[in-house]
Amino acid sequence: SRVKRVSIAAFPSEPLGSP
Repeated sequence: SRVKRVSIAAFPSEPLGSP
């Protein structure tokens, strides 16, 4: 949600892909 660089690719929201 914050960065959503990898979030949209690997994760739906932001479990650990935000930082």
